[in-house]
Amino acid sequence: MKLSEIIHKFENWAPLELQEDWDNSGLQIGDPNIEVTGIVVSLDCEPPVLEHAAQQGCNLIFNHHPLIFKALPNLDASRPLSQTVISAIRGGVAVYAAHTNLDVVPGGVNDALAEAIGYSLPKVLDDNGEGIGMGRYGDIEPISHMDLIQKIKERMGLEQILFYGDPEALTQSIAVAGGSGSYLIDQAARKGVQTLITGDVKYHDAQYADSLGVSLLDLGHDHSEFPVLQKVKSFLEQITDGEIPVEVYAIPDRRRIL
Repeated sequence: MKLSEIIHKFENWAPLELQEDWDNSGLQIGDPNIEVTGIVVSLDCEPPVLEHAAQQGCNLIFNHHPLIFKALPNLDASRPLSQTVISAIRGGVAVYAAHTNLDVVPGGVNDALAEAIGYSLPKVLDDNGEGIGMGRYGDIEPISHMDLIQKIKERMGLEQILFYGDPEALTQSIAVAGGSGSYLIDQAARKGVQTLITGDVKYHDAQYADSLGVSLLDLGHDHSEFPVLQKVKSFLEQITDGEIPVEVYAIPDRRRIL
C-alpha cells in the first residue's frame, strides 16, 4: 500500500485541521508514492528508532511528536536534529507525525490514557463545541488519592508518580490530559474536577492548582502519552488489512530512581 493511502485513511480519523496553530503534524520526510514495507510507531523519531526501523525493514516511522517543529535553517550534519533528518532521507525512511490532532480526537491520546488507568471519562475538558478537544473528565466512585495512585501504578507499570495534594483525601471527579496538561488547570477547576492526571507539572502550576482545590498527578510526559501508540498500531493494522507489519517502539526511559 502506498504511503499516501495510509495517510489519507489515518487523517480521516485524525484530520490535520484539528491540530493547534503552532503544531507541525503530517508527513515530514518522504515520498507519498512509496510502497510501505513496514511501520514503526513511536513517541519520537530518535536515532535508535531509525536504526530499529532499518533492522526490521520498515520504511515508515509514525510518531506522536513531530521531528521537525520549526523550519530548519540548514541541514548541518553536526547538529543532532539535522543528522536525524539526513539519516532518515539516506535510509529511505518516511517520517509522519500525528500530534495535537491525535490528542483531541475520540479514541486518541486522552481516551487512551483514561482507558489505561481504568476509567471511562466521556466529557471533553476543553470542548470546541463539537465534542472534540483536549482532555477528558468525568465522575468516578470515590477513592483516596493514595489508592488511585497505587491503581495507576499497577495498571501502567510505573514505579513512581509525582503527586501534589492530600494523599488521604477522597476524589470523585478526575480528568486526564496527556503530555503537558497544566494549562488545563483552570478548565478543570471550573468544571468541578478534583484531580487532574497529566505530565510535566511545574512548581508554580502545582501551587496554582492547589489554590483552586485541584490535586495533580504527574505521570511523566511520555508515560501519559504512551498508551495511544497501541491504539495507533491497531488502527494502522486495520486500515492496511494486516498486510504491513506494524510495531510499537518504546524509547527507553531516561529517568532513574536513585
